[in-house]
Amino acid sequence: MASVGTETGVEAIEALRAQWAPQFNAGKVDELGDLFYAEDARALPPNHEVVDGRRAIADFLRQVRESGDVRFDLGVIATVASGDLGYLVGTYVFTDASGTSSNGVTLEAYRLQDDGSWKCVADMWHSSEAPATG
Repeated sequence: MASVGTETGVEAIEALRAQWAPQFNAGKVDELGDLFYAEDARALPPNHEVVDGRRAIADFLRQVRESGDVRFDLGVIATVASGDLGYLVGTYVFTDASGTSSNGVTLEAYRLQDDGSWKCVADMWHSSEAPATG
C-alpha cells in the first residue's frame, strides 16, 4: 500500500474506507451512507447511470445488499491527500448469493468537511476481470 501526502488525511481516509465493507456486509446501508458519503456525493457503478446524493447512494446499496447474501471485501492500492482533497485507489472482491466472487478496482475521491471529517464525494468501481467469451 502506497501513501503520499498529508499523513493525517491519508490515515483518516483509510480509516473511513476500512469501515465501508463491515457496514455494508452487516446490512447497515443508512449508517454507511451517513458515515461514508458527503451529502452531494456521486456514485458511478458499472453498467448503471450516475447515482446522485447520499440518500440515493444508500438506496442503491440497499438494493444490492437485499439482492441476497452478498458481501464486499476491500483492499487499498494507494491513498493520496493534499489540503482538503484526497483519493484512494483500491480493490474489491464481491461475493454474490451463490458464493461466486468477482474482483474489481475502485477509485474514490474524498473531501475534508467543515467539521474536520473526510467524506467520499465520488465513488467509482468496475470489474477487473476479462469479459467472458464464447
